[in-house]
Amino acid sequence: MKVLVTYYSRTGNTEKVVQCLKEGLEKGGAEVDLNPIELKKEINILKGIWWSILGKTIPIKIKHHDVQQYDMIFLGGPVWVGNPFAAINTFIDVCDHIEGKKAVVFLTLSSKGAQSALEKLSHRFENRRAQVIDTFEFSTGPKGKSLKGVEMEKLVEVGRDFTLKW
Repeated sequence: MKVLVTYYSRTGNTEKVVQCLKEGLEKGGAEVDLNPIELKKEINILKGIWWSILGKTIPIKIKHHDVQQYDMIFLGGPVWVGNPFAAINTFIDVCDHIEGKKAVVFLTLSSKGAQSALEKLSHRFENRRAQVIDTFEFSTGPKGKSLKGVEMEKLVEVGRDFTLKW
């Protein structure tokens, strides 16, 4: 199985989560490509929050926008004021050959409560005729304090379990 993991990480917390997922996916036998999202132009935090609340998109740079060669797409990033960050929305909108692809949506946040944001991203994928097969959130804790030991091992298991399940 060939998997693309696309993510936006402003503080590095989401990137740590992605590294654990990648390790688990590879342990399960998947071939994994990482696809970090970069902003074409830095934006101030207030504008980013506002655009995220409105469900807008922003200009991004990504290595893989054509997903035809992948069996599954993981897409993740932070929750900003209860919404997915705008760069994540952009990836879904600009992605080529997304129709019919299996997708897993995950979000990172400092506490709990990403359900509404997960639903928004799932709906956006479904509007592009992709099949969202699972969603999950991971609480990194304040300033990423949960990103250690046991919690990280759980993420590796999550990645491995996806390859065995699908």
